Amino acid sequence: MEIFAYRLPYGKHRKKDLDTLKFMAATGVDLISISPMNTADSLGNPYTDAPLVWRAEDVYDFASLDAQFDEVLSVHPKARFICTVDLNTPLWFARKLSEDSFYSLSNLALNREWKNATTSYLRHFLEHCEAFYGNSIWGYVPACGRTMEWIENDFEKDGLLKGEAFQRYCSENGLGKLQIPTMNSLLHSEHEFIRDPEKERNIVEWRRFTGKVAADLLIHFIQTIRETVPRNKKIGVFYGFVLNLFMGLHSDCERVFDTMPPDFMIGAACNSKQAIGNNSGFNAVTKMLSRRKIGYLHECDRITSTSNLQITDFVSLNRSGIWTPWASSAEDIAGFRREVSMCLIENFSFWAFNIWGQSYKSPELRAAIKNCFETWKMYRGLSSGSTAQILFVADMESNFWLNEHHHAIFKALAWNCRNNLMECGVPYDTAVWNDLAEIDLSQYRIILFQNLVWMTAEREKVLFSKICKDNRLIVWCGTPGILYNGKYDRNHVEALCGNPYTTQGFAKKVFPDWISFSVADPLLLNDIAFVRHILDQGKLHCYCKDAAVRHSKEFLMIHCKKGGEKQIHLPGPVSKITEVFSGKTMPGNGISFTDQFETPDTKLYYFSK
Repeated sequence: MEIFAYRLPYGKHRKKDLDTLKFMAATGVDLISISPMNTADSLGNPYTDAPLVWRAEDVYDFASLDAQFDEVLSVHPKARFICTVDLNTPLWFARKLSEDSFYSLSNLALNREWKNATTSYLRHFLEHCEAFYGNSIWGYVPACGRTMEWIENDFEKDGLLKGEAFQRYCSENGLGKLQIPTMNSLLHSEHEFIRDPEKERNIVEWRRFTGKVAADLLIHFIQTIRETVPRNKKIGVFYGFVLNLFMGLHSDCERVFDTMPPDFMIGAACNSKQAIGNNSGFNAVTKMLSRRKIGYLHECDRITSTSNLQITDFVSLNRSGIWTPWASSAEDIAGFRREVSMCLIENFSFWAFNIWGQSYKSPELRAAIKNCFETWKMYRGLSSGSTAQILFVADMESNFWLNEHHHAIFKALAWNCRNNLMECGVPYDTAVWNDLAEIDLSQYRIILFQNLVWMTAEREKVLFSKICKDNRLIVWCGTPGILYNGKYDRNHVEALCGNPYTTQGFAKKVFPDWISFSVADPLLLNDIAFVRHILDQGKLHCYCKDAAVRHSKEFLMIHCKKGGEKQIHLPGPVSKITEVFSGKTMPGNGISFTDQFETPDTKLYYFSK
C-alpha cells in the first residue's frame, strides 16, 4: 500500500483554501482526506464549521455529512476519500455523561451507555457513507481521544468505573488484590525514575490495565468497521506511538496489531525534526509494522514559508518548536522532496496535511509538488526497503517500569536521542523488543536500546544468541537489566553488559565479537557531540559528508542545507543512475560519483540495471 493523498485544512480554514484542493485536482492527486468532526480541539474550537452530524441519541444530521463530501466533489469531481470517523463525545453527550472522551477515554471506554451509543453512531455513519458515497470512499479512520489520536493526558487517574474494572483485571490475571495508585505514588518511584517490581507492582499493573482498556475499545471499533463496510475498504489509525516512552493508551498496540490489525497506521511529521538539513523521521516503529504487513502513512504537516498559523481570531501559534516554518520557497521545496523521498525509500504512504491552510500556495512549491507526484507514480513500490545500519529498539515491557514524571530523563531518552541521530544525518530503523527474534539483523552495525531495564533469562538467550555478536556496537541507554527476574538488582547490570552499575558518565567494554557501550547518564544524549562520538564507534558507511541520507538498494536520498559539489560514495557499484526529480541520468562508474547541489537541496537517485 503506497498512496499519495491530500488532507484538507481544519474548520473554516478549509473553505478559505479551496484553491489548493483545485490545484491538487489539476495535479492528479485524487485521494482526499476529510474530517467530519463532532468535537472541539484542545483550544475549544470546533474541528469543523459544519453542523454536527451526531445531534442527539440516535439522531443524525447526514445532510451535514453529505455537504462535506459534496463540497469536495464540487471542486474535485474525481475525488476519492479517506474519511475520518469522529468517535469522541459531542458536547451534548459529554454534558449528559459528565465526562468527555477527549480527556477521559479510558473511563468512558468502560461506560456501556457511551460505548453502545458510539457504536450505533459508527454503524449508521458507515452505512450512510457506503450507501451514498461508497464508490468514492477508499478508507476510514476511526478517531478518538485527545487530538483524535487515542491519547489521554492523565490516563493514570482513577475514574468512576476504572477501579472496579481494575480489580476484575487483577483477579483474572492472578495478581491478587492490588491497590489503585494514588497520585503521590505515581509522581515518585523507589529508584529515581525506575519502579521496584516488588514494591510498586500495583502502579505498573494499573498502567498496563489502562492500555488494555483502550486496546479493547479500538479492537471493538475496528471490528465494527470490518463488519459494516466491504473488505476492500482500508482502515487507518492514529495509534501505536511507542517511541516516546510515555506510551499511555498506546501501550497494548501489539495486541491490537495481532488480533484486529488496521491496514495502516498514521503518524504526524510534526513529532520529528522539521529543520532543513537533517534526516527528519517517522512516528512508526518500522519493524513492528512491516513484519505484520501493516502500512504506514506519513502525515506531512510541516509548516511551510506560506502556512497560516492564525488558527482563530484570538490565537496565533508562535513560530517556534514544531511550528517553526521553513524559511523560503527553496526550503519548502527541499523539505517537501525530503519527506516524499523518505516515504518512497521506506515504501510508506504520504499525505500532505494543509493544517490551517495556505501551506501550498507558492508557485515554486506547487511546481515541486507536481514533480513529486509524477515521481511518486513512476517510482512507488520499487524500493526493497531501508539499508540503515542502525537499529533503534524500544522495549514496551521496560517502559511500564519507568516513572514518566522524571521529565528531563524522559526527554533525553525519548526525544533528544532520536532527534540528535536525525541531526547527524544517519538513517536508522526502529523496532520493539518482540521484533528482534523475528527479523534479520545482518545489516545493522549499531543496535541502540532506548531503555532495556527489564530482563529475564529468556530475554538474555535472545541477546547473546542473536544480537550481541558479529562485531556490532551495542548501545545501552540507562541501566540495562537492572530489573532481573522480577527483582531490582544493580549487580545484574554488569553481568549483562560488562560495565558496572553507575548513574554517571558512560563506559565501553570490548568483547571478542561485540562492543558494549553503556550510557549510564541518559542526559548525555542531549549533547549531539556525544551522540556523534557513539556513532564513530560503529564504523558506519558514509554516503555523503554534511548531508542527511536514506538508502535502499534501489534509491539514495541526499538532503543538504548547504549546496555545492558533493562526493557521493555507494556501498557497491551500480550501472545507471537517474536523479528522479530532474530526470538527469549518469552512467554508473564504480562506487562513487559527484553532483552539484543547490542551497538547500534534496536529490533522489534511482539505481537501475
